Amino acid sequence: MTKKTQTDPLNLSILIVEDVQEMRDMVEEALLEISGIKISGRAGNGAEARVELYRRRPDVVFLDEILPGESSTDLIEEFDQAGVIVLLMTSVEKPTHSLPKHALLRVIKPGWKSTRVDLKNLEDALYLAKESLKKK
Repeated sequence: MTKKTQTDPLNLSILIVEDVQEMRDMVEEALLEISGIKISGRAGNGAEARVELYRRRPDVVFLDEILPGESSTDLIEEFDQAGVIVLLMTSVEKPTHSLPKHALLRVIKPGWKSTRVDLKNLEDALYLAKESLKKK
């Protein structure tokens, strides 16, 4: 994984797609702790996510793996076609199913009691996303 340096700031715009308002707030709060991150939009479902994708043109989307009424797999494909890196959010520590095609990786949603560990994991995921953007 690429290490953070003073000469390599993240400078990434993020779209958060999560149906639970409190979790959207928690993810945003955690991400804003990371230098060089701008939250460009928030969405609570697939329809809102599509609007925000084309309105905001984010670099990276944090996408809830389970959204009501819609397959995250369809959204992942649309984000990938738009050149957006997808980080799939889950609350399951050890998922038994495979990572969907076009998702870069899974990240565990931040928890109330594990913020510091979660913050480091989120930051590591964002540096990997930045490296993947360079290859697109």
